[in-house]
Amino acid sequence: MNFWLGFLVRHSGKIIFSILGLIFGATVLSKGLFAACFLLLCLVVGYIIGKKVDQGEKLATFLERIFPYDR
Repeated sequence: MNFWLGFLVRHSGKIIFSILGLIFGATVLSKGLFAACFLLLCLVVGYIIGKKVDQGEKLATFLERIFPYDR
């Protein structure tokens, strides 16, 4: 058990990104390159917004910084 846990910890980046690559490849094959890239873009934007919210920044403040509102 400790061997497998240590293996997963040492190689977590390779494992995670291999799975993500597999999912991206399957999406490209089933939906097409444009749809897969759009899905990837949405995933990255969602991750960035979620990270900011987790760090305690209010969503409105984050969006105002990205899209400034000039009256």
